[in-house]
Amino acid sequence: MARVLGILRLSRDGENSTSIERQRDRIEQWADFNGHTIVGWAEDVDVSGGVAPWERAELGKWLPNTIGARVPEREEQMAWNASRAGEWDIACAWKLDRISRRVLHIVQLGDWARQNRKALASVDDGFDFTTEMGRLLFTLLAAFAEGELTAIKARQRSSRCHLSQVGRYAGSTPPFGYRAEPAEDGEGFVLVPDETGTATAKVVREMARMILKEEKSVNAVALWLNETGQHKAKDAQLVRKGREPKGSKWAGKDVTSILRSEVILGRSYRTETIETPEGETVERVRVTDAEGMPLQRADALLSEEDFAPFRSSSTATRASAPATGATVRNCSELSPVSAAERGTATLGRTRLTRPTGAARTPSLARARQLEEFQRAEVGRARSYPLPDDRGTRRDRSSGVRPRRQS
Repeated sequence: MARVLGILRLSRDGENSTSIERQRDRIEQWADFNGHTIVGWAEDVDVSGGVAPWERAELGKWLPNTIGARVPEREEQMAWNASRAGEWDIACAWKLDRISRRVLHIVQLGDWARQNRKALASVDDGFDFTTEMGRLLFTLLAAFAEGELTAIKARQRSSRCHLSQVGRYAGSTPPFGYRAEPAEDGEGFVLVPDETGTATAKVVREMARMILKEEKSVNAVALWLNETGQHKAKDAQLVRKGREPKGSKWAGKDVTSILRSEVILGRSYRTETIETPEGETVERVRVTDAEGMPLQRADALLSEEDFAPFRSSSTATRASAPATGATVRNCSELSPVSAAERGTATLGRTRLTRPTGAARTPSLARARQLEEFQRAEVGRARSYPLPDDRGTRRDRSSGVRPRRQS
């Protein structure tokens, strides 16, 4: 005996209202004949068959919302716990199209059910995926679904390529610093600098100013972004939609990624997935016009002059340097007790120390000064007397071994 979830769906209000009752009666008869127990009903009225089952108002309560998506195992478990998926064994509908009219949805749901030891069944169609014939049917449906998915991806690539060529916004989360607004001609959307509300365009300019003018590190800029509560791209989009942001934190690599990308110059890009022998690799491709020039799809957030320094990897990726008040010392200058306590008594090893209580204020490290210091330390270390294997000392620069004291 298995626990059965009854699936009921009507596409339009114009359908015969008794249809729901007929569906319910047929499912009850099937359950009684097979010795199963109905534990719940998912009744969705005025819902299109093209809507994924896990996205429907009632049926979605019995299914995790991660079906068909590639997510970590932890998220799958969270979605399972948030649903009533553990309360049934077989999901039964009057006809297969009551579950979904899209083959891809049926295959994704069936694949998930098989992985979780559950089954799908339809009364009038005679489909029961717990039987050998049902599994054969599922294999055929999977083949059709794969072809449908390939066709969908091809149409999406073609559409995105066309939108990129005409400077339109192709969808998904807008790049940081921009927002999507309806085009003036009423066809689709375009990107415009985000100057109001979330005002991410102003944040981009401030990030650039802090690095170029104040010589801040990307880690210092990320710290400022977190302390002032600046939203990342996806959170800013949630705020624009009137939804609660997730509160994602900034890191130095996020600042680097934004400031080194020509997207903030308003350039148009498209992402293409290329199959390789090693697997899939994603490459960003710049879109150009007929003359081979970069296609401009939005106003630039920075001028070419301000953006030029970020083309160098060293400008937008420098990390935090020694804190203010830091001094450079050689371990040979430390007292014996201090060196032992610090565990840095190795000769010639250079270290950076900060006075006790000094604040960690990031600044730009002067590589030239450090190099000069290191050269001086190496020269001094060569002339430092070292003990040889017999307990005597010699001068490295002269090669003369002193006499052992009696």
